[in-house]
Amino acid sequence: MIGRKDAWLLTALAAALLLWVAPALLRPGNALANFGDLYAYHIPLQHLAAARLESGELPFWNPYIFSGMPHLANPQTALFYPPAALLRLFPLAWAFSLYLVLHLALAGAGAHLLARRLGAGPAGAAALAAAYTLSPFVAGRVLQGVPTLLASLAWVPWCWLALHDRRAWLLAGTWALQGLSGHPQFAAVNAAAMALWAAAEPRGRGRTFAAAAAAAVALALIQAVPAAALLARSSRAGLPEAFTAAYSMPPKALVSLLVPGAFGTPAAGTFAGDPSEWFEEYTLQLGAGPLVLAAVGAAAMPAARLGLGLAAAGAALAAGRHAPWWPLWRRSPLAALSRVPARWGLWTLWGLWLAAAVGWARFSGGRLRLARGAAAVVILIQSAFYGAASLRVEAAGPYLAPNRAVAAALGGRLSRALTAPELPNADKTMLYRIMNVNGYEAFYPQSYAAYAARAEGRPAADPSRVYFATPDSAGAKALGVSAILPGPGGAPFGAVPGAEPLARFSGGGAPSAASPRPELWRLDGAGKGVLTLAVAADPGWRAWADGAAVPVTAPDGVLMVLDLPRGVAAARLRYEPPCWGWLCAAAVLSWAAWGALGREALTA
Repeated sequence: MIGRKDAWLLTALAAALLLWVAPALLRPGNALANFGDLYAYHIPLQHLAAARLESGELPFWNPYIFSGMPHLANPQTALFYPPAALLRLFPLAWAFSLYLVLHLALAGAGAHLLARRLGAGPAGAAALAAAYTLSPFVAGRVLQGVPTLLASLAWVPWCWLALHDRRAWLLAGTWALQGLSGHPQFAAVNAAAMALWAAAEPRGRGRTFAAAAAAAVALALIQAVPAAALLARSSRAGLPEAFTAAYSMPPKALVSLLVPGAFGTPAAGTFAGDPSEWFEEYTLQLGAGPLVLAAVGAAAMPAARLGLGLAAAGAALAAGRHAPWWPLWRRSPLAALSRVPARWGLWTLWGLWLAAAVGWARFSGGRLRLARGAAAVVILIQSAFYGAASLRVEAAGPYLAPNRAVAAALGGRLSRALTAPELPNADKTMLYRIMNVNGYEAFYPQSYAAYAARAEGRPAADPSRVYFATPDSAGAKALGVSAILPGPGGAPFGAVPGAEPLARFSGGGAPSAASPRPELWRLDGAGKGVLTLAVAADPGWRAWADGAAVPVTAPDGVLMVLDLPRGVAAARLRYEPPCWGWLCAAAVLSWAAWGALGREALTA
């Protein structure tokens, strides 16, 4: 079924994407334009990971935001995702441009092959591949600045292709890669859709799905276990309803299916709300051609009707707080942890795409060749229009230019700074190796928000940030704040008098402290009494006093405390994810078994 014409069309798609973003790839100072998350979050996160790996160390811990938090466990670091090797080998702004365009090509290739399996001809499959890949819901993640979302969405067609062909080993591998790519929510949403399809499709694929699900969990275990532990202790485990209902898709957003841009766009400056609202709630646009094909398919083919049913269910769940069933739905674990009900719109987009691909099969007669060609051209033109709005190039320098005065004054010190809440890129302190009590992170520790509220005397957090604003408060001083980085237009930095050392005794005095790497603390001349280390407690931390293990507690929910009843000469603390050795062994065995099954399946 897959022939030379398909190969030429896929090559043409990849070449078109490369030419489209050539200004970003040929000029290292450029990057694909985005609304800021790439610079404010993903580049600092990956810069830290790349630097630690280059030094021969696994980045278990991130000490540079909040009071420290697990780094490897954070799924958005994508440390075990093979394509993310690009981000470890090349300058990050350039590497992200290549990373993004490769995932667009990956999405297009998978959608093309699946459309062919569903009955579309080469031209139709190419048009439908472009409709999915360049839709605002997929390619728009480039402009949004969230590469993990695009990476996860790129694997959706491949998972469904494996499910359609009943290749459990292939589904397990692609599904695991989707989970490792940095955004497990879309992997879970996609899994739920595949489960419904496998159960409802007349030639049920339930056995394939069940076997692949078990294998995918085993393949992704090395990331899934630390990430699940992080999520359970993170802010996502206890967000108030106002946060869990954020980014609920209003019913009026469905008008965008028929009238793209009906509510304006952030790129044109015509959208009235925050840009992130548009990217999450107003991007369910495949174009008129696929919608007509979906309707044609549904008129005669059960599989297309299943696709439309999936689309309707997705719209119902994406509505979030706008739907009467929200009080029940919000209590589900996935709704509580996701914080973005609108991402269930993936069901809507994908259900319509499936119905369109099935509907194309109705145009298989020779007399309809002209109609098929015209439809393919219309879809390609509209998809190119969507892609042009999402794939633009800009100079990255203004967003990443270093402040050498701040780096020289504060970088690499065992003390903390406080970035003013109005500073939009608090995580940039990671690039300077400055420990910052504030930060931007979707999975910050839940206990830290409570600590900040006590210190500030008011709520001081939102779903992705903690806002310390009073550097001389008792809570900020206890964290070791010694400097403040004001917002735009302020002085480069200012000292905070009376700063506490990061390691100290309750009765006064402090040991000599050193942290040769984020996962290791050496405290010499430790003495006796209650010793506080102003680093966030986590189950992975272990402590020894003069070589004997001592318990680590956190009476205030954040700072680690060692009770040293006898005088000791030295204390050591080391961080490693729990059961790390077992997880590594399980990963090696699981992928080895998967490779063996793959070779057997391919040679059968």
